[in-house]
Amino acid sequence: MLATTAKQLTPDIILVQEPYVLEGKIEGLPSFWKSWLSKNNKAGIIALPSCNNPVFLFSSNEIVAIKIQANSSPFTIISSYSSPYSAIEHNLDGTHQLIHSLQGEDFLLGADLNAHSQTWGYSNTDTRGEKVSDFISSINGHLLNTKDAPPTFIQRDSKGWPDLSIASSSVLAVNSDWQVLDNIESYSDHKIISITINKDQHILKYNRFKTIFGGHKKFSTILKSKAHSILKRISDTVHPEDIDDLTVFIQQELNFACRKAYKLKKTPTTPTISWWNSNLETKKKEITALKRRAERSNGLVKTHFEIKAKMKLSIFKKEVLQAKRNSFKKNCSQENEAYGKFFKMAFQKTAPPTDIFSQINNDHNGSPLEIAQSILQSLYPITTDVTAQNTSSQPHNLEPPFTNKELKTIIKTLPNNKAPG
Repeated sequence: MLATTAKQLTPDIILVQEPYVLEGKIEGLPSFWKSWLSKNNKAGIIALPSCNNPVFLFSSNEIVAIKIQANSSPFTIISSYSSPYSAIEHNLDGTHQLIHSLQGEDFLLGADLNAHSQTWGYSNTDTRGEKVSDFISSINGHLLNTKDAPPTFIQRDSKGWPDLSIASSSVLAVNSDWQVLDNIESYSDHKIISITINKDQHILKYNRFKTIFGGHKKFSTILKSKAHSILKRISDTVHPEDIDDLTVFIQQELNFACRKAYKLKKTPTTPTISWWNSNLETKKKEITALKRRAERSNGLVKTHFEIKAKMKLSIFKKEVLQAKRNSFKKNCSQENEAYGKFFKMAFQKTAPPTDIFSQINNDHNGSPLEIAQSILQSLYPITTDVTAQNTSSQPHNLEPPFTNKELKTIIKTLPNNKAPG
């Protein structure tokens, strides 16, 4: 579901709290998305392909951070989560130390701290909210949340504003557009928050080339013709700030030579397989609630909740497996190429495709019977004997057929013994 929403909103980076994690990875993400998690798997950051070279920076029990390059300067993205049942001081101290280590660099903090304050929408201020307000003041941060914003957390009988967005400077806050997307389904009890930062991001993308098929001599010739201008540009570079421009110039010249000498290598696109839905999310929260009630109970009541949680977990696992299979089956049925992405995913190099489909111009549409008839027609085409057609119209001088009397005479004269040889 997140991949479907991302197609609509086209974000560069997604901050998540309490994601569904399986085997140390956020479940349901396309394979070409990058993701990082805190050590307790409660806070995460997802970088889409449009994000320019994100670099993992830091991970603690409740915090995870990455660094990107925006407007020729480093920019840190931080995701944080603090449970309402844990001491918030540990989270705030860890975040403060991380921000202090940035030494004045810009940052954006997205956190679910479960703290109440009138500053960001609640009708009351609790102890956690006071500590968060003091923390924001201590780091000279600027809260992007607005008082009149709709709630970021909604359940049947409650609502709240636990999700906070904090920018490092007033300039960054002024150039940011923060809003709660109340009209877009998030398939969760938390609403999607959109943060648009008007901060230029310089991206250089280059193609990948096939160097195994030759072209090295042509590449060398093209590069030699450019050598004089490259050396002149290097010798003219005096100031340290010009080194970045020189590096980009050399990379562009190398890329130009490669495009002339080598074949382009196509990057395979991975299909988006989204199997997670709101029904599974609801059942997951029911199981979590039962486990919490079991932890707080004693005796027979605890045993009752544990057994109930195990039964629901068993059913939940089967439904998750069925959802994965149905989603994969749906994506496979939409594939028109018989030896396309899914064939390569299943067999890789162990079972190379046959050459039959190359003989029918890769036309794999139609029913299995139509495909089989097309293959049969390609392998054994129906041909007409032109010579036989031309001569069939002309009269032939054929001998008259044998009569019955002649056949009886021949049969009587046949030898009765074993045939020779």
